[in-house]
Amino acid sequence: MKRIRPRKTFWGTLALLTLLIALWTAAVGGVAAQDAPPPYAGSWGELGVDPGDFAYPYDVATDADGNVYVVSWNQVQKFTAAGVFIARWGGVGSADGQFQAPSALALDSQGNIYVADSGNYRIQKFDADGEFLLKWGSEGEGDGQFGNPTGITVDSQDNVYVVDQSNNRIQKFNSDGEFLLKWGEGAYGVDGKFWGPHRIAVDADDNLYITDRDRIEKFDGEGNSLAAWGSLGSADGQFSEPWAIAVDAAGDVYVSDWGTAAQATQQRVIKFTSDGTFLTQWGVRGDEAGEFDTPYGVALHPSGNVYVADTGNHRIQVFGDTPLATPTPVVQTSVYLPGIQSGQSSSR
Repeated sequence: MKRIRPRKTFWGTLALLTLLIALWTAAVGGVAAQDAPPPYAGSWGELGVDPGDFAYPYDVATDADGNVYVVSWNQVQKFTAAGVFIARWGGVGSADGQFQAPSALALDSQGNIYVADSGNYRIQKFDADGEFLLKWGSEGEGDGQFGNPTGITVDSQDNVYVVDQSNNRIQKFNSDGEFLLKWGEGAYGVDGKFWGPHRIAVDADDNLYITDRDRIEKFDGEGNSLAAWGSLGSADGQFSEPWAIAVDAAGDVYVSDWGTAAQATQQRVIKFTSDGTFLTQWGVRGDEAGEFDTPYGVALHPSGNVYVADTGNHRIQVFGDTPLATPTPVVQTSVYLPGIQSGQSSSR
């Protein structure tokens, strides 16, 4: 007697083959599965001029020991990972160690801190305790001069890269401030050419990522263009005003995006792979946990958490799988000059 095979076996086999083909196509084509947004882990800060307070925190960075540095209102402040105040330094002015509208900071392999002192058209270098070490730069268009230094990062060799916004270029220096090279000037729209670039970040391979108008551009350490992605809009992977940028240990890229595009007000952080594939995003306008008002800074902590300078809300917000630890008091120090609370506009 002839045996009849059930029809569901055929359709089950077909479904399995379809699934396997889809998985193979995704693997070959480099399609990345989207991530879930990281959970809210905590925050600290409020408007004020006392130690631990903020007035428009413009950037955030972390060191290898997990300490957190924030630049705001003519000062730099240092905290534990849980937000406990450790030290601060600065003051309004143009003397060594003083600032005029500082906008960004970065750390080298020795724990030294470099600050883009935008209003003074210079870079200042400090040790981990805030002691002034050196400075370089002046206003202008020449090599080593700046129009408006708005972003800074340091590679594994302690070379320093500065976003020279008004001159539409990136400048590269050694750790002593000696000019090495520059790139980016020219007709916008061509890969490698800028129109008002904002911030810069470096990955473990010393590739550089720059936020520029409504896109991200990727370069090697010599300024050779490697990739670019993004366009104006509010859809996944589009930008209204891409600003801060950071790269994690896996090479994934985080970009803060704020502004208005396509009739939608955007206040969010977007995560991509290193080649620009959209992974996830989080944030809306507001002042509740997980909401933003002009997020100007993003940094990756050794714990894997994402630290965001929520500028308009005068606070640092933290996202990730590691909740902030219970604050433990530490010895506070200051290399502090009077007048931090004056002399800086809140707009940028």
